Amino acid sequence: MSTYLWQNFLTDSSILNRIKETIQKLIEEYTVTHLIEVGPGRWALTKKIVQLPVEILCIEKDTTMDHYLAPLTKHHKNLHIHYQDVLEFNEKQIMHQKKHLIVGNLPYYITSPILRKFFWSTQALRWGGVFLIQKEVAEKIVATAPKKSFLRWLINYAYRVEYCFSVPPKAFNPPPKVTSAVIRLSPKKDDDIPTLSYENMVTFLDQYSPYKRKTLWASSKIVAKLAKKRDSDEVMFDIMPFAEKRLEELWWEEMDKIIS
Repeated sequence: MSTYLWQNFLTDSSILNRIKETIQKLIEEYTVTHLIEVGPGRWALTKKIVQLPVEILCIEKDTTMDHYLAPLTKHHKNLHIHYQDVLEFNEKQIMHQKKHLIVGNLPYYITSPILRKFFWSTQALRWGGVFLIQKEVAEKIVATAPKKSFLRWLINYAYRVEYCFSVPPKAFNPPPKVTSAVIRLSPKKDDDIPTLSYENMVTFLDQYSPYKRKTLWASSKIVAKLAKKRDSDEVMFDIMPFAEKRLEELWWEEMDKIIS
């Protein structure tokens, strides 16, 4: 068993079928023609989705998985495999479509970098995605999250992140110590994308996210002190209307008022 990349392989057929159905609905809803699967591993999900009417590109870092994946390409002309670190992958070199679907079972340590790579944008450049990630992470990045993470702000700008269903540890081999969840990312319509400054929002998040458990008032004192110490010309935001709130408790309208 290859576990040097901390893989937990999903083996539960019923869960795999549910994920396939979630992907299929997204494909049908947006008439998607191309799909990228991140980290197919032992092709458990790949052999389900390869039946769908789309071109599929699998991005796999672990070359030891070749004996699992290679046989599939002989029988499915719509399947292509590229061995590379997904964070170094430039999809423009292989897939010329501007919009496509991204799916995959993402290890905890690389979930945030992958979602940032594909969905950190002011526009919906892809048709969305379906991912299996750690439940705790999923609960903090969905559109309705009561406590919002840095990542939640970034990817919910142009996409809506929805919690689909939970996946228990026993569905994997080896079983992880935590519960997982399937999330769906759907592109927002232009009218639904916030009009606030994305650049200012990122600047604000960079300043305040290290102190997300403190009130904005308490955080602002630290931010101001650090700026003075560095003698920098950092942008300072007016947090007073929401001084008693924490960063993770804000909503779009409140964020807009702070950074405008």
